[in-house]
Amino acid sequence: MASKEQFEFFKTLYVEESARYTELTKKAEVYFSVISLFLSAVLFKIKDIFDSANGLHNKVLLLFFCVGLLSLGIALFLLLFSLKIRVYEGVTDLDEFVAKNDQTTQNDEEFFQDRVADYIVAIRRNEAQNDQRAGQLALTGYFILAGLLFTITFIIYFFILKM
Repeated sequence: MASKEQFEFFKTLYVEESARYTELTKKAEVYFSVISLFLSAVLFKIKDIFDSANGLHNKVLLLFFCVGLLSLGIALFLLLFSLKIRVYEGVTDLDEFVAKNDQTTQNDEEFFQDRVADYIVAIRRNEAQNDQRAGQLALTGYFILAGLLFTITFIIYFFILKM
């Protein structure tokens, strides 16, 4: 039989997984800010960039620019995909709980044992969802880094060649 201490332990794990969800969402918001600022700045000046770059005969430089923009676009897509609504598991199915306790009330040991089982199921499902989101955000971070590096390299060399 499950004790109150075991119940509290699993409750703490559930709360930690919920906090992890919040942290991942905040990380995604930062990533979105970086991507949107950089893409909007570049897209705002894209006509000027291509007009100035037409005089350059260095196609590798334009390739760097395009790869940078493509990387940031992929990062934005991955970010939006990681933010999609997912099904998270609640601790207790209230309808099931009411139906089970409608006829007779559970004693404390049975109650804690059922709640521990509920927490274990919820933790496993929510952890799997959070792991998937974390993996997608990590991949998003790599694409952001690649996009920024390619685009900044383009900008630096563009101004060096223009001089």
